[in-house]
Amino acid sequence: MTTSTLYDFITSDISRADLIALAALAVASLSAVYAGRQAEEARRTRLSAQKEARRPQRLEILQTMQDYCSYCGKYYTLYLGDETNGSTQLTARIEVFAQQMEAAAIYDMPGVAAESKLLQSMGWQLQRHLGRLGAQPTVIRRGTEAKGDERMVQELVEKFAARRQGLREVFAPYLHESHSGV
Repeated sequence: MTTSTLYDFITSDISRADLIALAALAVASLSAVYAGRQAEEARRTRLSAQKEARRPQRLEILQTMQDYCSYCGKYYTLYLGDETNGSTQLTARIEVFAQQMEAAAIYDMPGVAAESKLLQSMGWQLQRHLGRLGAQPTVIRRGTEAKGDERMVQELVEKFAARRQGLREVFAPYLHESHSGV
């Protein structure tokens, strides 16, 4: 073989190797893009599965909050009917509710955690106003003397009813209802 033939042979081999390397680079790049898309899809699927797995617990929390709102909304009626022991039972219920919310670990649902704190605060306000009113027979005797506290209790009862109705909206992002937040 002559040097020019040898040179032509080596030159043609290098360009073939370059073409093979470029093709391998293209295949590797496409594989990386595909793997990235697969990883993102796997992440979405995992998050969706986790959210769905937590759904029963979240529905239970929703029910607990609805029951609490209902109880607080009816408490004044029970109080006036002398079916309660002042605000003692309300105080106990507020504390139980706070413990239930703490045990439920709702901190991955910021909207629900905020609503829980608001409901507890409203419960304590109701308890304070009922405490100022005194025992049920005293409320009836005093008449206009305690109108401010009675008005506040009525407003709180209405707020509890409104909050109870709005709880589904608060939970919607966490229950796959009309929102897609995780």
